[in-house]
Amino acid sequence: MAFTIKMNRMMEEAFRLSVKWSLLELSKAISGDGKTTPNPLFRVKVILQDNYPAPSAQVEFSPSLSQLVNMVNDISSHLITSISVFRHLPEILTKRRFLRDPISVLVERDEDIKKIQALISGGMQANAMHPQAYLKTWDVYHEIWEVNKDSFINRYRHLNPLFLRCGHCSRKPMPSAVLTEEQPPGEHFGYMEVI
Repeated sequence: MAFTIKMNRMMEEAFRLSVKWSLLELSKAISGDGKTTPNPLFRVKVILQDNYPAPSAQVEFSPSLSQLVNMVNDISSHLITSISVFRHLPEILTKRRFLRDPISVLVERDEDIKKIQALISGGMQANAMHPQAYLKTWDVYHEIWEVNKDSFINRYRHLNPLFLRCGHCSRKPMPSAVLTEEQPPGEHFGYMEVI
């Protein structure tokens, strides 16, 4: 029984270290290692979201920053849930109740893991300010999508433009840059790339 308990403690420690090192890698990817800035870990798109029936559309990220923060903060709980299926060795081998909390609960209570979770959450919140400032740069173009479409179409209809006058526009070949699927490199804000 002493050997089984010793092996059980080693197994608990292995699970704890596995979760801890996984979270440390995530923390390093989000906040950097202190020597270099982090490389982009997530690709986020800037989209014009029509929030109908709101009067105008808004420039937003897809996925939103709050969705991204929630997703990253849920990783630790997913890691801990993944080890919840493992039972203590004495329970399996001796068929007796082992008076110790489940392994996943012990890992979840670990102080080092809690500190790393706080570092990850803090890194996500700290880096979220830079992309928000980037969204503000689009405010100068709001007139493009806030134009009243009905009045614009009516005004255009009253002008009665001849098709031949603007027909030459439709015969021009499209620039090759529009036809390609490649996307230019985006802005980098810590752990994320905006395209």
